[in-house]
Amino acid sequence: MTYRPKHRFPRAHARLESLRKLQQSVAARGVDLALWAREARDIRRSAFPSLGNRRMNAGDQHRRYWAALHLVLDREGGPVSGNRKPQPDTWMDYAVGRSGFRLYAWRRKDGRISAGLYIGGKDAKAFFELLRRNQRSVERELGYALHWREMPLEREIAVYLPVVDPSDESNWPRQHEWLAGRLNELHRVFSPRIKNLKLDDPEGDEE
Repeated sequence: MTYRPKHRFPRAHARLESLRKLQQSVAARGVDLALWAREARDIRRSAFPSLGNRRMNAGDQHRRYWAALHLVLDREGGPVSGNRKPQPDTWMDYAVGRSGFRLYAWRRKDGRISAGLYIGGKDAKAFFELLRRNQRSVERELGYALHWREMPLEREIAVYLPVVDPSDESNWPRQHEWLAGRLNELHRVFSPRIKNLKLDDPEGDEE
């Protein structure tokens, strides 16, 4: 038998059918777009209320995760401050001393967490290459290897902690200690280098 959503979710199907008819009405005659948007949003929410609840619960957990990390950052008193508003996202970013560069912490969905340096803007590729010329000295100073990743528009330099579950609150203290340590180390090593980067120096400051 062919699967049809209305057989399994009759109430949702009926409400989405209402949404379809409302769309046809908008196409057929002029309707206040703001009113249309409110009607469409309300119908979707009533059709699938659990989706909105899941998003809200996930956002709340993200905020609690970052709030707890910020307490650790403040306790350590390193260059990365925890004086930031926790965000309802899987990542948080932190200043590192220059526009276009940000440190970040990320609760990944693949069984890892990561801390890294993000490089954006029109000069991301050039700045990344200048930093990568010092890869050996950077990693020697940190005491561990980094992942130097090139993306179409941005670049990132990151370190990962594998085999963790960011949703396991009993493991958060370990994760937060690790993230706070890596963020402060990355700041100490990269911030002075970033501030001294000059695109008019073709050779960079090789070490």
